[in-house]
Amino acid sequence: MDDIAPYMDSVTRDPRVISEILNKGGDINLPAPTVTGPSSIQGPEKVTNKPDGSKVVEKTTYNFTTNNNQVTNTTNVTTSIVYNPDNSVQSSTTQTETPTEEKIEPGDCEKDSSKINCTTLGEPKDENMPKADRNITYTPESWFGGGSCPADKYFDVQGQHIKLIDWQENCYYLVTYLRPVLLVLAAFSALMVLIPGVKE
Repeated sequence: MDDIAPYMDSVTRDPRVISEILNKGGDINLPAPTVTGPSSIQGPEKVTNKPDGSKVVEKTTYNFTTNNNQVTNTTNVTTSIVYNPDNSVQSSTTQTETPTEEKIEPGDCEKDSSKINCTTLGEPKDENMPKADRNITYTPESWFGGGSCPADKYFDVQGQHIKLIDWQENCYYLVTYLRPVLLVLAAFSALMVLIPGVKE
């Protein structure tokens, strides 16, 4: 084994070996993962120009610590530098802020699960719909009549009996000429409604 061991590292291993080992219940020891990174990150620079020609430059540095593969933002240090119009430093202040863990507010359903939009609806029961038989009778109507016209209206003037409204003659024209035309127009309108459905 000592003679062939130097040549084993140069051999390209088949990647199927790993899946075969795991499928047969074998263990593959891997090194524990580690998290590394910078201890501080420089944030963007914010410049505010004032009317008198001076300006304020703010720089924030975010500091981090790594412990047990957990990265924590410990402090945020913001430096504010006030520059005169000739770019000389007028003043400088530093403010350190410790970030707090962001609290996640519970949702509406977590606050009150009895709300309608939080209720899980069940499946409807597979029941037969009730049925009933009804007898419907239809009596066809005569297309051109069967009814009667109102009586004529008369008016008495100085002893004379004068016909004011001749309903008999008006009904004759309505029944004889107008009613068939209206029925034909209604049948044509109904046909226009049905034809698109028949085409589809």
